[in-house]
Amino acid sequence: MIRRPPRSTPSNSSAASDVYKRQGYELLVKVFVADHNSYYVDALKYPEKSELIEAYQSRLLSLHTHSRTHPPLSVWIFSQINHWAKKSEILKGIYQGIVSEKVIKELERHFQVSLSQQAGGFWAGVLMLFCGGLALVLSYFILRRFYPPFFCYLAGLVVVSVPGYSLRAPVMDQVFAIFILVSALLVLSRAKWLYLKRIFAGIFLGIGVWMSPGVWSGLLLIFLLLFAENRAEKKPLKELFSPKEILGFFLLLLFLTGTIILISLWMDISYFEIFRLNRIGFHFNNQVGGRLKTWKWMLFNPYEYLFWLSVPLIWGFLLKIGKEIKSFREKR
Repeated sequence: MIRRPPRSTPSNSSAASDVYKRQGYELLVKVFVADHNSYYVDALKYPEKSELIEAYQSRLLSLHTHSRTHPPLSVWIFSQINHWAKKSEILKGIYQGIVSEKVIKELERHFQVSLSQQAGGFWAGVLMLFCGGLALVLSYFILRRFYPPFFCYLAGLVVVSVPGYSLRAPVMDQVFAIFILVSALLVLSRAKWLYLKRIFAGIFLGIGVWMSPGVWSGLLLIFLLLFAENRAEKKPLKELFSPKEILGFFLLLLFLTGTIILISLWMDISYFEIFRLNRIGFHFNNQVGGRLKTWKWMLFNPYEYLFWLSVPLIWGFLLKIGKEIKSFREKR
């Protein structure tokens, strides 16, 4: 932890100020580091969609660590951000207004990225930071359906206070989580038009799984939340399997599948092929550590699953499980 020096020591104050100033650029630098955010690096390497797809099919190992285990849509988003930054003088101007000319030159020298590419990386970082904050907000409103406001606030406060939360930004995990959390909120929403909500939830999940295989866990989350809500309101369990609910879930799966097919056609590659290639990349990335089984990956990298559901939700699930166990024992 960096402690602020006493105000009475100008030289120390100046040095500390320099440290804090450099700390402010750390998040920007992380976008350009291949091991930290390989999507952006691969987007620079393969700016066109056809080039990117060809790289997945023929030169998978030419992609960097995270790109190998995620569909190309994640990389393509960065390519589009770079494209917009290159064409827009406004986006570049905002970047130049925030980052000094000296830093721009240093980034260009170290990472061989032009001004427009740096601006693209900056806005990509803004997107990831925004999604990180939004994931906490969405988690709060989901938890609020089951627990008092203070508990929900405390859960979010603990997460943002953990050093690892800020150290992992900007990364794509929370961007992926947005698709899960939005879909879950749509299903839990008290508004009318149940079928329309399920359709939109399916579309969101369909887009999400084309960005990360981890978004498939959203289906499990939705079921668990519906079950928890059923228990909280003390409704008969059979209501979860009423004709209306079954039809709603069928529509969700139908539009989830339809979205996957449409994106597959647009990307000119089957999602099944991408899933197979991602598994090859997963085995290549993890063969040294011996974590070739999914359960081993989850065991030694718990954040991989916790962050999909957003950490505050895990607090709620643990509390809910504890209550259910206690209730079960009392009934016995």
